[in-house]
Amino acid sequence: MGGSEPRKHHIIPAFYLAGFTMTDSQTGMLRIFDQREAIRYKSIPKMACRQTDFFRVDQPGVDPNAMEKLLSWHEGKVATSTREMGAGRVEHKRTVGEALSLAAVIAVRNRRGRRTIQDNARATIAKKLRSGEITPEQWESLRASELRHGATPDEVPDYGDARDGLLKGEWFPQGPIAPAIGIIPELQEWLMKTLHQQHWELHVTDSTTNGGFITSDSPVAFGQLEALPGRDFVFRNPFEEITFPMNRNAALVSYPGARDSSCEATDAIVAHVNTRTMYHSDRLIFHAQDDFLLEDPEKKIRKGSEGMKLIAEAKRRA
Repeated sequence: MGGSEPRKHHIIPAFYLAGFTMTDSQTGMLRIFDQREAIRYKSIPKMACRQTDFFRVDQPGVDPNAMEKLLSWHEGKVATSTREMGAGRVEHKRTVGEALSLAAVIAVRNRRGRRTIQDNARATIAKKLRSGEITPEQWESLRASELRHGATPDEVPDYGDARDGLLKGEWFPQGPIAPAIGIIPELQEWLMKTLHQQHWELHVTDSTTNGGFITSDSPVAFGQLEALPGRDFVFRNPFEEITFPMNRNAALVSYPGARDSSCEATDAIVAHVNTRTMYHSDRLIFHAQDDFLLEDPEKKIRKGSEGMKLIAEAKRRA
């Protein structure tokens, strides 16, 4: 690997997170709440939500950083439209299309998206391995790939032991790494086409008055609020609600009866979108202002700091 190639890969694009700072800068202050650890801290978009070699693929004859480079190229293509929509401007249909392209790729590239892909893959592998559809040669090729990506021999035993352990219920395949990375463009294209079939409203607010919209490490929320925690990125009802915060001042919203339009977001809408974003997060919440709006189960508007305090108290009691 060349010395100039980045090892720290942004799971959520830094340019997107910059929209949730008050300066729209990748070096601006980003407020973060870690829901798992129930702690609050500050960072900058360039340093936030990263993981070493997250998109790296170790395959013979393949550039190990090909996916990281492709994702970086895509970010450059959609950055201008994302900023325009974040400013409440929709100059032409391409602006919305590129914003939806960003939403789709974020949904499939993050940790939740990868887990979903791997969970589906491991079930398919188990079925085909059990039935004998996967040959010893095919298994050894997959096994070699997984070992290169850090799996242990116990996690990917040889063909005979794998089938034997599977049939006895003593072992189950893990989700493969390389295919989950390689399939990102295909899934992004599929999801983008699906998102294009919806009607979208761009809700615009002033974050200096109400804290604005927040985002997370899994910011595209599909479905009804009560069904969000732990849900994957695939939505099966094309008429359910979808929300995607563009930046601290704007969010895309689709729901039954939505119209392709721009409108001023009420505090109730901001609180609703923020609550969906927080519930659907994998772990991290990002916000520009010190506080923001949420809605409680009775649809009353509450401060985000109250919600974070409740999470911290539950963590202490656990």
